[in-house]
Amino acid sequence: MRANEHRNYRGVDLHIPFQYGVDSDIPKSPRRGDAYFAYDTMRLYVCHRSGTWSYTPFTSKDLNAFNISVDGIVNFNKQSSFYVYLSSNQSISANTWTKVQWDTVKWDIQNEVDLNAHTFSPKQSGIYRSTFLVYLVANAGDSIRLAVKVNDEQVLYYRNYFATNVAVSLPLDGLLRLHTDDIVHTEIRISSSNTLLSYSSTTFWCMNKVS
Repeated sequence: MRANEHRNYRGVDLHIPFQYGVDSDIPKSPRRGDAYFAYDTMRLYVCHRSGTWSYTPFTSKDLNAFNISVDGIVNFNKQSSFYVYLSSNQSISANTWTKVQWDTVKWDIQNEVDLNAHTFSPKQSGIYRSTFLVYLVANAGDSIRLAVKVNDEQVLYYRNYFATNVAVSLPLDGLLRLHTDDIVHTEIRISSSNTLLSYSSTTFWCMNKVS
Protein backbone atom coordinates (compact mmCIF):
# COMPACT_ATOMS: atom_id res chain seq x y z
CA MET A 1 0.00 0.00 0.00
CA ARG A 2 1.05 3.61 -0.55
CA ALA A 3 0.41 6.98 1.10
CA ASN A 4 0.83 10.34 -0.58
CA GLU A 5 3.11 11.96 1.96
CA HIS A 6 6.56 13.53 1.68
CA ARG A 7 8.89 13.51 4.62
CA ASN A 8 12.57 14.06 5.34
CA TYR A 9 13.90 11.36 7.65
CA ARG A 10 17.40 11.79 9.14
CA GLY A 11 18.66 13.65 6.11
CA VAL A 12 17.02 11.43 3.47
CA ASP A 13 14.20 12.83 1.34
CA LEU A 14 11.57 10.10 1.21
CA HIS A 15 10.00 9.43 -2.16
CA ILE A 16 6.33 10.11 -2.86
CA PRO A 17 4.49 7.92 -2.28
CA PHE A 18 6.00 5.97 0.61
CA GLN A 19 4.74 2.44 1.20
CA TYR A 20 3.30 0.60 4.16
CA GLY A 21 2.02 -2.84 5.06
CA VAL A 22 3.08 -5.82 7.15
CA ASP A 23 6.75 -6.54 7.79
CA SER A 24 6.82 -9.67 5.62
CA ASP A 25 5.70 -7.70 2.54
CA ILE A 26 8.58 -5.23 2.51
CA PRO A 27 9.90 -4.70 -1.08
CA LYS A 28 13.10 -6.62 -1.77
CA SER A 29 14.94 -4.09 -3.98
CA PRO A 30 14.56 -0.59 -2.55
CA ARG A 31 16.01 2.57 -4.02
CA ARG A 32 17.66 5.34 -2.02
CA GLY A 33 14.89 7.46 -0.50
CA ASP A 34 12.32 4.64 -0.43
CA ALA A 35 10.46 4.25 2.86
CA TYR A 36 8.26 1.48 4.19
CA PHE A 37 6.27 1.42 7.42
CA ALA A 38 5.46 -2.02 8.84
CA TYR A 39 2.46 -1.49 11.07
CA ASP A 40 2.52 -5.00 12.54
CA THR A 41 6.04 -4.55 13.98
CA MET A 42 5.92 -0.73 14.23
CA ARG A 43 9.13 -0.35 12.23
CA LEU A 44 9.91 2.45 9.79
CA TYR A 45 12.32 1.20 7.12
CA VAL A 46 14.33 3.74 5.13
CA CYS A 47 16.70 3.08 2.23
CA HIS A 48 19.83 5.23 2.65
CA ARG A 49 21.70 3.24 -0.01
CA SER A 50 20.10 1.45 -2.97
CA GLY A 51 19.29 -2.19 -2.22
CA THR A 52 19.60 -1.87 1.58
CA TRP A 53 16.97 -1.18 4.23
CA SER A 54 17.63 0.20 7.71
CA TYR A 55 14.92 0.60 10.30
CA THR A 56 14.05 2.30 13.56
CA PRO A 57 11.34 1.02 15.94
CA PHE A 58 8.73 3.66 16.76
CA THR A 59 8.44 4.82 20.37
CA SER A 60 5.19 5.83 22.05
CA LYS A 61 6.19 9.47 21.50
CA ASP A 62 6.57 8.84 17.77
CA LEU A 63 3.19 7.13 17.62
CA ASN A 64 1.49 10.10 19.23
CA ALA A 65 2.61 12.20 16.26
CA PHE A 66 2.36 9.63 13.44
CA ASN A 67 -0.02 6.73 13.02
CA ILE A 68 -1.22 4.42 10.26
CA SER A 69 -4.26 2.33 11.04
CA VAL A 70 -4.64 -1.27 9.86
CA ASP A 71 -7.10 0.15 7.30
CA GLY A 72 -4.32 2.28 5.81
CA ILE A 73 -5.50 5.64 7.20
CA VAL A 74 -2.53 7.96 7.82
CA ASN A 75 -2.84 10.33 10.80
CA PHE A 76 -0.52 13.17 11.80
CA ASN A 77 -1.94 13.96 15.21
CA LYS A 78 0.29 16.99 15.81
CA GLN A 79 -0.32 18.68 12.44
CA SER A 80 -0.92 22.42 12.80
CA SER A 81 -4.65 23.19 13.02
CA PHE A 82 -6.80 25.72 14.87
CA TYR A 83 -10.41 26.94 15.18
CA VAL A 84 -11.35 30.24 16.82
CA TYR A 85 -14.67 32.07 17.04
CA LEU A 86 -16.50 35.01 18.60
CA SER A 87 -18.27 34.28 21.89
CA SER A 88 -19.63 37.84 22.06
CA ASN A 89 -20.78 40.29 19.39
CA GLN A 90 -18.28 42.74 17.92
CA SER A 91 -19.19 46.25 16.79
CA ILE A 92 -17.82 47.40 13.42
CA SER A 93 -17.45 51.10 12.56
CA ALA A 94 -18.42 52.32 9.10
CA ASN A 95 -15.81 52.42 6.33
CA THR A 96 -12.96 51.24 8.52
CA TRP A 97 -10.87 48.10 8.18
CA THR A 98 -11.33 46.38 11.54
CA LYS A 99 -9.48 43.35 12.92
CA VAL A 100 -11.84 40.57 13.96
CA GLN A 101 -11.33 40.08 17.68
CA TRP A 102 -11.49 36.31 18.02
CA ASP A 103 -11.92 35.57 21.72
CA THR A 104 -12.48 31.81 22.04
CA VAL A 105 -10.39 28.82 20.93
CA LYS A 106 -12.16 25.59 20.04
CA TRP A 107 -8.82 23.88 19.36
CA ASP A 108 -5.21 24.90 18.68
CA ILE A 109 -3.03 21.84 18.18
CA GLN A 110 0.36 23.61 18.21
CA ASN A 111 -0.51 26.62 20.42
CA GLU A 112 0.00 29.05 17.54
CA VAL A 113 -2.99 31.35 18.22
CA ASP A 114 -2.60 34.58 20.21
CA LEU A 115 -6.05 35.57 21.49
CA ASN A 116 -4.72 38.85 22.90
CA ALA A 117 -3.58 39.94 19.44
CA HIS A 118 -6.24 37.90 17.56
CA THR A 119 -3.53 36.41 15.33
CA PHE A 120 -2.07 33.11 14.15
CA SER A 121 1.68 32.54 13.80
CA PRO A 122 2.85 29.19 12.36
CA LYS A 123 5.74 27.29 13.88
CA GLN A 124 6.57 25.66 10.53
CA SER A 125 6.60 26.92 6.95
CA GLY A 126 4.20 25.32 4.47
CA ILE A 127 0.86 25.53 2.69
CA TYR A 128 -2.15 26.26 4.91
CA ARG A 129 -5.88 26.18 4.16
CA SER A 130 -7.70 29.17 5.71
CA THR A 131 -11.48 29.45 6.16
CA PHE A 132 -12.88 32.76 7.48
CA LEU A 133 -16.66 33.11 7.93
CA VAL A 134 -18.77 35.93 9.43
CA TYR A 135 -22.46 36.23 10.19
CA LEU A 136 -24.27 39.60 10.31
CA VAL A 137 -27.33 41.49 9.12
CA ALA A 138 -26.37 43.56 6.08
CA ASN A 139 -28.06 46.93 5.66
CA ALA A 140 -29.53 47.99 2.32
CA GLY A 141 -26.74 49.48 0.23
CA ASP A 142 -23.94 47.91 2.24
CA SER A 143 -20.65 47.01 0.64
CA ILE A 144 -18.91 44.37 2.78
CA ARG A 145 -15.29 43.28 2.40
CA LEU A 146 -13.29 40.55 4.13
CA ALA A 147 -9.53 40.13 4.12
CA VAL A 148 -6.85 37.80 5.45
CA LYS A 149 -3.53 39.55 5.97
CA VAL A 150 -0.03 38.12 6.44
CA ASN A 151 2.41 40.54 8.07
CA ASP A 152 -0.18 43.27 7.35
CA GLU A 153 -0.23 42.47 3.63
CA GLN A 154 -3.56 41.44 2.13
CA VAL A 155 -3.38 37.91 0.67
CA LEU A 156 -7.05 36.84 0.50
CA TYR A 157 -9.97 39.17 -0.31
CA TYR A 158 -13.78 39.04 -0.62
CA ARG A 159 -16.31 41.76 -1.50
CA ASN A 160 -20.10 41.80 -1.90
CA TYR A 161 -22.86 44.39 -2.21
CA PHE A 162 -26.36 44.11 -0.72
CA ALA A 163 -29.39 45.94 -2.08
CA THR A 164 -31.73 45.04 0.81
CA ASN A 165 -31.51 44.30 4.52
CA VAL A 166 -30.62 40.64 4.85
CA ALA A 167 -28.96 38.22 7.30
CA VAL A 168 -25.90 36.74 5.61
CA SER A 169 -23.00 34.34 6.21
CA LEU A 170 -20.01 35.52 4.21
CA PRO A 171 -17.08 33.17 3.49
CA LEU A 172 -13.46 33.81 2.57
CA ASP A 173 -11.57 30.60 1.85
CA GLY A 174 -8.18 29.92 0.27
CA LEU A 175 -4.64 28.56 0.43
CA LEU A 176 -1.73 30.48 1.96
CA ARG A 177 2.00 29.88 1.67
CA LEU A 178 3.27 30.77 5.12
CA HIS A 179 6.70 30.97 6.70
CA THR A 180 7.71 30.33 10.28
CA ASP A 181 6.62 33.17 12.57
CA ASP A 182 4.52 34.99 9.96
CA ILE A 183 1.71 36.90 11.65
CA VAL A 184 -1.74 36.26 10.17
CA HIS A 185 -4.99 38.03 11.03
CA THR A 186 -8.47 38.70 9.62
CA GLU A 187 -10.23 42.00 8.94
CA ILE A 188 -13.65 43.26 7.85
CA ARG A 189 -14.82 46.56 6.33
CA ILE A 190 -18.48 47.61 6.00
CA SER A 191 -19.86 50.79 4.45
CA SER A 192 -22.22 51.35 7.42
CA SER A 193 -21.90 50.61 11.13
CA ASN A 194 -22.77 47.02 11.93
CA THR A 195 -22.24 44.13 14.33
CA LEU A 196 -20.61 40.74 13.88
CA LEU A 197 -22.87 38.19 15.53
CA SER A 198 -21.31 35.64 17.86
CA TYR A 199 -22.15 32.17 16.64
CA SER A 200 -19.41 29.55 16.94
CA SER A 201 -20.58 27.80 13.78
CA THR A 202 -21.09 30.90 11.61
CA THR A 203 -18.55 33.51 12.80
CA PHE A 204 -15.24 31.69 12.96
CA TRP A 205 -11.74 31.33 11.53
CA CYS A 206 -9.97 28.01 11.12
CA MET A 207 -6.75 26.92 9.46
CA ASN A 208 -5.05 23.58 8.74
CA LYS A 209 -1.56 22.84 7.45
CA VAL A 210 -1.96 20.78 4.29
CA SER A 211 1.62 20.58 2.99
